[in-house]
Amino acid sequence: WLGDAVMSVRAARAFKLGRPDARLSILTPAKLAAIWRSVPEVDEVLEIPAKATVFAVANMLRGKFEVAVLFPNSVRSALEARLAGIPRVVGFPSRGRNWLLNQPIKLKKRERVARPLHHNDRYWQIAAKCGAIEPPTPQQASLPKSEGLPVLAVCPGAEYGPAKRWPADRFRKAMEIVSAKLDCHWKIFGAAGDRAVAEEICEGFPGKVENLAGLTSMEELIAGLSGSQALLTNDTGTMHLADLLGVPLVAVFGSTEPLLTGPRGSGSITLRHQVECSPCFLRVCPLDFRCMKAITPEAAASALMSLLDDSSRLIFPRPPLNTGGSKK
Repeated sequence: WLGDAVMSVRAARAFKLGRPDARLSILTPAKLAAIWRSVPEVDEVLEIPAKATVFAVANMLRGKFEVAVLFPNSVRSALEARLAGIPRVVGFPSRGRNWLLNQPIKLKKRERVARPLHHNDRYWQIAAKCGAIEPPTPQQASLPKSEGLPVLAVCPGAEYGPAKRWPADRFRKAMEIVSAKLDCHWKIFGAAGDRAVAEEICEGFPGKVENLAGLTSMEELIAGLSGSQALLTNDTGTMHLADLLGVPLVAVFGSTEPLLTGPRGSGSITLRHQVECSPCFLRVCPLDFRCMKAITPEAAASALMSLLDDSSRLIFPRPPLNTGGSKK
């Protein structure tokens, strides 16, 4: 998943900082390669072609590496490393793959805390157990000063399922509220499967909006987010990518848990209405979607404006409307 890849960047960087003499390669699905190429500590990015078999991936790795560090908990990732003949395979033990690891990451009782552990911190545990040095906390990005209208990004989809998707009409209403106060240009990002919901948001929208869902490569998505002053989003991989890039964002959470997968940047706001059945982690809500429906467009618009009103950012207030009165 895009989000999981982004949340593992901190841990991956740490290996290079701990051993500057080591060559750090990242094995990743081809669609995510652009993310890793933007990480300066990474020496090499190996792309897994779509539908590549376990044996094909193992052949890519054979005879080239001394250590394989597994961030995914999957059996497949461990099997690929062992079939490649890599001498040391490191990762968390999990059902079905313990026999494939020769350096399992075992946590002491006090490290298996009762409170939820953010995925970012869970990946970091792997690096810490290998003696890696923690990278410095990234500073808030200096966002571009647009010569034209400010660009605000929207990500209304969620590949995991509809339980993570705030309704399209609420996205549009929040955008309308912001556009009434701020002359801006909206860009909607997402996968090809999000194009329909993006079109629903665009239909009848009175402001300036561009539907880019399904039309951007990963490189173009990174560039588009980097050129935006803020993002309004569901709990998605795009949210994590924007957070990594330092883009201020408002994230709407429903079925999932912000303590586990929420944005970590200082310029982020999480909107969540916790009800008796949340977090359920279901793909489809079996009830009345009460957790999401309780989050209003007004709340989202207010949160977005609070980010844009930060004095460190460039603001383009909407000019007064021409009421048709005579000039004096």
